[in-house]
Amino acid sequence: MSTATSQREAHDFEIIAPSADDAISVSGRMEAVARAKALSADQPRPVRVERADGKVKMEFLSGGMVRYRRRTR
Repeated sequence: MSTATSQREAHDFEIIAPSADDAISVSGRMEAVARAKALSADQPRPVRVERADGKVKMEFLSGGMVRYRRRTR
């Protein structure tokens, strides 16, 4: 049995941490969220995650999501 999720191609995301010099590229939203949560647990400033096409942006602080924005156009 096939689901809609398994048929979709994983999007590329970039994680921008205040302590990192370069953005971290990750394939797939679940992986990006897991890594951003882990990174933000030890950071005093938010860790940002942005989908490569710019349609989805998230911010994490203290191991949790604090902002989620999705562009619909």
